[in-house]
Amino acid sequence: MKVENHNQFSGFKAAVLVTACLATLAAGCNAKAPTAPGAGAPSKKPAVYDGPSKVEISGPTAEWGGPAVVQFKIPYRFTSGGPAKTYLWKIHFPGSTATGNRPTEAWEMEVESVQNTGIQVGDADVKTFTVELWEAETPDRPYYLISNVAEGTVPPRASDANAKSAATAK
Repeated sequence: MKVENHNQFSGFKAAVLVTACLATLAAGCNAKAPTAPGAGAPSKKPAVYDGPSKVEISGPTAEWGGPAVVQFKIPYRFTSGGPAKTYLWKIHFPGSTATGNRPTEAWEMEVESVQNTGIQVGDADVKTFTVELWEAETPDRPYYLISNVAEGTVPPRASDANAKSAATAK
């Protein structure tokens, strides 16, 4: 009488299984143990300051991001309070009807950082801009100005002649 081996694990399959288990264990041995709160590297997000929110905007810059879009870099710093509510960046172009608003939530902001945004201005003749930051409890509540009004200049656009010659060269 012949006895059949119904064992589904051949020698090769068993070796592969053992190797996979050892690799998993070895990877686990290299993992760092959790550290207690407050231990180790400092948090990337600084603590929020006490008091009502006040923000200082300094040195905003603008450049053309296309023929009809002005791109902004707006350095800001909470001098009191901190990012915990809903915010609205308001950008105006004096002497023009162009304007823009950029809603921002608290999780998108830091205590000190640079806001990068763009405003589509079409063919409006924009030369200068102002920027300010407003805050509300929620988007459907009234907003209150919490920053200074910072000013900047918009560089001249590429002339129509330069744009036409570039298009013809293609």
